Amino acid sequence: MAQNDAQENQEEWEILVKTYGDALIRFVCTYVHDVDTAQDIVQDTLVRGYRQQLLHPRRPFHAGWLYQVARNLAIDWLRQRKWEQPLQNTPSGAANLLVSDGDLALQMDVERTLRKLRSLDREALWLFYYQEWPIDTIAQHYHTTPAVIKGRLYRARRRFQHLWKEERE
Repeated sequence: MAQNDAQENQEEWEILVKTYGDALIRFVCTYVHDVDTAQDIVQDTLVRGYRQQLLHPRRPFHAGWLYQVARNLAIDWLRQRKWEQPLQNTPSGAANLLVSDGDLALQMDVERTLRKLRSLDREALWLFYYQEWPIDTIAQHYHTTPAVIKGRLYRARRRFQHLWKEERE
């Protein structure tokens, strides 16, 4: 019986890693701007998610919980090190994770512009465009209404567009 439980737990772990691993790394990378650090934070996040599933097997699992834990761990990491990496020293790996299938210069420009946004705006854009979460899901994640998220996305897009035009001039 114990071997069967261990095999079941292993399968749950593999599903968790395959389903959320890469997306969480890209998400955390927008905070820490370092792929290796993002991978460490995501590993810690997934371990916490796995433990949560073991402690509460009947409770439905929500991806928003993982993103919130990853975000909190990234912010803790930044606070602990009091670190702000200059934009010029951004590793190219972080830019490659943000925009798939494009030239490197465009990827770096998009990442640089995203970093200039407030964290809530950056997160909202990330969840909506990169993770393709519906507005209702984002609203649940932030414990707010869809109207608030629509407004946040509208303002974030306008700020991004304004910053993008400034950089191009």
